[in-house]
Amino acid sequence: MIRKNYILILVFLLIHLGCVTFIARDISKPIKYAQMDSIDVNDIEMYYHSLGKSQNPPLIFLHGSLAFSELYKKIITSLSDDYYVLAVDMRGHGRTEIGDKSFSYYTMANDIVSFAEKLGIAKFYSVGHSMGGVIVLSICKYFPENIIKGASIASLYNLEGIDFDNNARYQFYTSDGFKDIDNNITLKVFNESYEFINQKDKFNNMKAMMSQLGATAYPSFTKSDLVSITAPILVVVAENDGLIMPSHTKRMAEFLPNSHILIVPNATHSNVVRKTKNVKLVSDKIISFFN
Repeated sequence: MIRKNYILILVFLLIHLGCVTFIARDISKPIKYAQMDSIDVNDIEMYYHSLGKSQNPPLIFLHGSLAFSELYKKIITSLSDDYYVLAVDMRGHGRTEIGDKSFSYYTMANDIVSFAEKLGIAKFYSVGHSMGGVIVLSICKYFPENIIKGASIASLYNLEGIDFDNNARYQFYTSDGFKDIDNNITLKVFNESYEFINQKDKFNNMKAMMSQLGATAYPSFTKSDLVSITAPILVVVAENDGLIMPSHTKRMAEFLPNSHILIVPNATHSNVVRKTKNVKLVSDKIISFFN
């Protein structure tokens, strides 16, 4: 009986580890037809992928926390028929180094505006998922003259949006900030995906920085901050989001004066930008909203 249980546990672990590796490898696959470049921005060398015709309107795509551009290959590709998509690896993520500046959402927003200016882009559209959505809001707040319209997908405006009690897949996000948890499957996937792109050291450095920041790493927008944003924003809600409470994202849409809301049925925090059916729904809505 003990031997049988041991074998079952071993089989489970092998399947578990195999799934982690499969997902990590899929995340890290190159974006087909995209060109990867880098450019000096402020105190960092910023890496980015470009896809689509350069004469099309520029759209800067911003990934979520811990992630990098390749994870979003489906939605980036879908948007590239209508826009010149620039998918940025933000400060401390993917192949881009952390740099010397202290972390803040202003710094991240300034990086993106400086990046656009380096490429000769004065105004742009922007789409962000999760943390990327916070950066979209930050650009709207601090650099309103640079953004035409934005889209915020499965995002939040302050830490009240995180469901700390029911986020088993994302339990490394706590009310006290980021905690590096060895046995968390989501972190295991990210760990392996960074190994596949040969950037494990950068990932470890980013986790250490986030741990030091504690709860200050979370956004802290107020209602008055959101009310003051005049740029048109599409707010996308993942109906079954296990990290950001859908009610919080809906409230964000209510506070933004020029917002439109899209609720994606049965979508989770991650598959809202990865599942083919969801990607088509979201990208079609973004294109119609931006036009």
